[in-house]
Order: sequence, then structure tokens, then C-alpha cells
Amino acid sequence: VAGLHEKADKQKAKSKQVPKTASPRLANKLERNVVKLSGAEEAHDDYGRSLLLYIDEVTTTYWKDFVPLLHMFMKFSMNGASDTSVVMRRLEKVDAILKKSEIGVTGRLEALKSSPPEVIRSSTA
Repeated sequence: VAGLHEKADKQKAKSKQVPKTASPRLANKLERNVVKLSGAEEAHDDYGRSLLLYIDEVTTTYWKDFVPLLHMFMKFSMNGASDTSVVMRRLEKVDAILKKSEIGVTGRLEALKSSPPEVIRSSTA
């Protein structure tokens, strides 16, 4: 729009005429763009006001939404902790059974650590 205004002003200065009579096409284009610009500015202002209302709502009443969310998170964490506790109790029983087995807790790992690969392969076959 500013560029069109400059063109119209230059044309006005050259011809000493009002831009509408100097170039109807330029005047028409300028008028359309001024209307578009005012519509865009109005839409921008409306959007800005709406955004400010949202920001104000979030910053002044955030706790109304945060407290229930925090409560749900705590319930989720507590349920997860109780589920983990149940699994750990079961694993204690499995650990006791494994310790009693003839393989032992370390199994063959200690013996295999110092053996060459050829000996390991032949002893498992």
C-alpha cells in the first residue's frame, strides 16, 4: 500500500492531477489495497485481543486446571509404584528359587570368562 501511495504521489506531482484522474487503474488498485489493509489490520487486532484474553485466563486461573492434572499424575505414580511393588515381591521369590538351583547365581560365566572359545564350543556340544 505504501508503494502504491508513492506511485500515486509521483504521478500526481508529474501531472499536477489528482491520482484518480491521472490513472484510474492505479487509483482503483490503491483503493482495493487500502480496503484489504484495513481488513487485515482489523483481523490482526481481533486476533491479538483474543490472544491476550487467553493469556490472561491461563496466567490468572492456571491452578484450576493444574490441580486436577497434578492429582491425576499423583494417582498414576502411586498406581505405578504399587504395580512395581507387586512385581518386585514376585521377583524375590524367583530369586530365591534361582539361588537354590544347581546352576547357581553366576551360572557358567565365571568358568567361561577364562576359557578360550574353542574349549567353550566343545564343552557345550
